[in-house]
Amino acid sequence: GTGRLDLALARSGREVEGVDDNDTAIKMAEDKGLKVKKMDLEKSPLPYEDNSFDNVIAVHSLEHLETPKNLIKEAERIAATMRDQGYIAEVVRK
Repeated sequence: GTGRLDLALARSGREVEGVDDNDTAIKMAEDKGLKVKKMDLEKSPLPYEDNSFDNVIAVHSLEHLETPKNLIKEAERIAATMRDQGYIAEVVRK
């Protein structure tokens, strides 16, 4: 996305990285000084090692995917949910 949540998290001292498939959103996030990787969230595995993040947050992502199960599985893979009580959160529009 445009990085509003990422920026707030970064300003609170957290290390933040984003992924998106929209060039405009990526540019807006990068203009805020955020790290964002472009990728097809529908088909590509997330470019991170297993358990490489304490938490994964997706905002208005799943409702735009034909097969959101793939992104959920990838979020589970990269989030250290079983150690240090990390979590996966998703914000979805009704």
